[in-house]
Amino acid sequence: MKNRKGLFLLCLLPLLAACSASAPDPEPGGNKMEIPYQVIAIDQLPPSLAKQAQQAIYSVKEQIQLLSAGKKMYVILSLGEKRMAGYEIIVKKAEQQGSKLIIHASKKAPAENDFVAQVITYPAVILVIQPVPKVKHAEVKWL
Repeated sequence: MKNRKGLFLLCLLPLLAACSASAPDPEPGGNKMEIPYQVIAIDQLPPSLAKQAQQAIYSVKEQIQLLSAGKKMYVILSLGEKRMAGYEIIVKKAEQQGSKLIIHASKKAPAENDFVAQVITYPAVILVIQPVPKVKHAEVKWL
């Protein structure tokens, strides 16, 4: 009797392990796919997007905006209005997950004892990517 219980448990253990290893994807939209990008200057944007880009960049609040023109998509990531120089956005990667474009980036602020100009600045970065099917909006994940 003990041998049958041991044999039964021995056969059941791999089955239970296989079932628990295939957990569902925690985030809707499927797998993440890394997207190549290039950082550009505002004067490299198509003229048709200049006004929208300036509104995003010179915003008081932090924001991300997704624009498209021709065969390219543009992502504008802005930290909003800052009261001194020395702020920077460093983009690490861009990826697609379902209908979202996710930008992984970090913020760099001036150190407390840095000598920086006391001027109003609008730190921002503009990314250009090839059109990505199904992307409807963008978000940023700060690292």
